[in-house]
Amino acid sequence: MTTIAEADVDAIIADESKTIDGDISWLSRPTMTPAVEFRVDVESDGDYPLTLYGWFNPATGKLSFALIVQGVGRVYGLDLGAQHRNPDGERVGETHKNRWKDGMRDKYAYSPPDITAEWLDPVEVWQQFCQEAHLRHNGTMSLPVVQGEMVP
Repeated sequence: MTTIAEADVDAIIADESKTIDGDISWLSRPTMTPAVEFRVDVESDGDYPLTLYGWFNPATGKLSFALIVQGVGRVYGLDLGAQHRNPDGERVGETHKNRWKDGMRDKYAYSPPDITAEWLDPVEVWQQFCQEAHLRHNGTMSLPVVQGEMVP
């Protein structure tokens, strides 16, 4: 696994050309949990190989979106439903964003004021995440279907 400079991650996040074309559907995980996930490519004017990963588990009340640079890992992400502890010991709440920092990789998190939707509304959370991450989604995101049930 390679590394990336924090300044490059800042440029990726600020890049308003990041686009996902097409609808997003959640897929069941091949496990015994009711979790569902998706993985889509992100296009941009930059040359970074970007992927967006989503994960939702109604049994544990967790929702995550992660912007991944292939070969590097998660450089930016949103987690709902699980507290985080920063490398300096600071605790961050159950709604937090991870952002790549030099020397800490993706281990630094902060409480975002822009995410007001709850974990059980993944479509609204997705829209809020895309807005702050300067990510354009040309399509729709379906509601997760878990064990034959649609999540509200």
